[in-house]
Amino acid sequence: MPTYYVSPTGNAANPGTFSQPWTLAHAFNGAGGALTSGDVVIILGGSYQLGSAPTYTGIAVTACAGVTFRGASYLPWQMPIIRGNLNVEAQGSVWRDFRLTWDFDSGRTATTQPANGTDVPRFQATFRPLARDVTKINVILHDLGGGFDSFSPSPGFQSHDCIVYNNGWIGTLRGNGHGFYMQSTATPNLPADRKVVRGLVSFCNFASNGKLGGTDENSNLIGFRYDGCTFFDPGLPVMPTYDPEPNFVCDGADTRKGHINMVNTSLWMRDSNFYDYSVAGPPLSLWLGDVNEGAHPIEVDNVRTQGRVRFGNWASADFTDNSVTMGNDSLPWMLGRAMVQLDPTPSPYSKYNWNRNRYAHAGDARIMLPASTMRNLAQWQSDTGYDASSSHIIGQFSAVEFQYVNSLFNPERTTITVWNYPGAFTVNMDVSSYLAPGNSYALYHIYDWVTNGTPTLQGTYQGVSLTVPMVSKTPPTPQAWSALPQLPNTFAVFVLLRTGGFTSNSLSGMVNGDDVNGIDVNGGEFSGSAPQAGSPSGGWFFRRRKFRSLDFIFLLGVTFYEKARQSLFNA
Repeated sequence: MPTYYVSPTGNAANPGTFSQPWTLAHAFNGAGGALTSGDVVIILGGSYQLGSAPTYTGIAVTACAGVTFRGASYLPWQMPIIRGNLNVEAQGSVWRDFRLTWDFDSGRTATTQPANGTDVPRFQATFRPLARDVTKINVILHDLGGGFDSFSPSPGFQSHDCIVYNNGWIGTLRGNGHGFYMQSTATPNLPADRKVVRGLVSFCNFASNGKLGGTDENSNLIGFRYDGCTFFDPGLPVMPTYDPEPNFVCDGADTRKGHINMVNTSLWMRDSNFYDYSVAGPPLSLWLGDVNEGAHPIEVDNVRTQGRVRFGNWASADFTDNSVTMGNDSLPWMLGRAMVQLDPTPSPYSKYNWNRNRYAHAGDARIMLPASTMRNLAQWQSDTGYDASSSHIIGQFSAVEFQYVNSLFNPERTTITVWNYPGAFTVNMDVSSYLAPGNSYALYHIYDWVTNGTPTLQGTYQGVSLTVPMVSKTPPTPQAWSALPQLPNTFAVFVLLRTGGFTSNSLSGMVNGDDVNGIDVNGGEFSGSAPQAGSPSGGWFFRRRKFRSLDFIFLLGVTFYEKARQSLFNA
């Protein structure tokens, strides 16, 4: 397949070779008709600006259907940096291995609270697909008005292995700008139009880390899958001025919502004693639905969350094999707060399958139905018939637990979320499903992965669990903002990289409905009944899926390209 190159010093009159690259804007406009479906454009390292500061009105990518745009390195500290707004109107295009950001030259504080944020132009700074079947892979979106949007003009949108953080601004009422904001068409053709987000890490955004929402007559929330994602510390930049928004929220669209799957996902919020919640109640981590009954089903399976869960009205629902904790709080006012709230009361109860869940609370596991008293687990089981095989402990879960998410596009990479419930200073991380003895590796805390590239551990794998230090860590500071509070050592996200090998260019990991390359993705990723500290073999963990087929697509001239890339970044 033809391969072309762009660089910050390129020229539109060039032939687009490595030595004579194009400009990025020229490639985005189809390079005068030179680009056709299947072509690959390599974005060489450096900084690219779309539009002029401070608004960066951005660019609309139109004449590039089926073209792949990819950075010259998949390592974040070597990725090309694109500044501005990116509207992708090219059907079937693929976007990978670059950073998209924005310079808040005029600050991040709005003096008014307009719906469209005109004084801090949210709509001028995001990644926005506006055509069907757009895919982004390993893209880092930070310090934008919002991380990424995907509204009705983008059926079949997919996001894989992306990282979204520090997006948004502060207004007069709350934090604004979500990690992502998504809607669907009114009648999506499933599974082809389903939108898939897999392996996303979203943190420290000024509003929610992820939102499905909309209230007008054109808003629809039908056909979404969130698989192997991690959401943590929503709204941290705006605290203590404002309370944080929920970690993940699905709200609005009247009855036009459903066919939503959230599986194998982590949602973490700080203990309530970090916030001033004595009046408002403990932090809301997962908000799914409202009083208007969603016309289609919803599934929440193998999800663990710290913070409250609010569950709305759905035609049918599965809430199974999940873990809900309120953290290590023992504040007196916390003891009477509900950790799960169903609003409204399901009618009939039988329309929900609610079972095999774990609850941890400083007091009784309190679950609330509207217009009634809160119930402990035994009362809840008796009144509803739910949670017959579920459990509750007073306090916090006691074991260290892990979520492993292997990349479908880079077999060298695995994202590992650590739930260090006991607050251990080190954890034993079993990576035997991802490394073989003799493999060289590097393990990065997510903060270091997106900034300086300093590994927490590196070396040669000896076939035994890695002893990983768990320390408090300061998040990346948002542009034009002050430093954020440290992340406590009870939670962390790492990227494990098998180093020295070939990085897959495969696009065979595309998700279509409920099957990925013949891999069943309908749950069962957290396995076992008794969590075992540091060992996936017997506890709750994200089991690595085995590929039944992988079709690697090699770029023409890949040897030359790899040598040139190494020369470019290692000189």
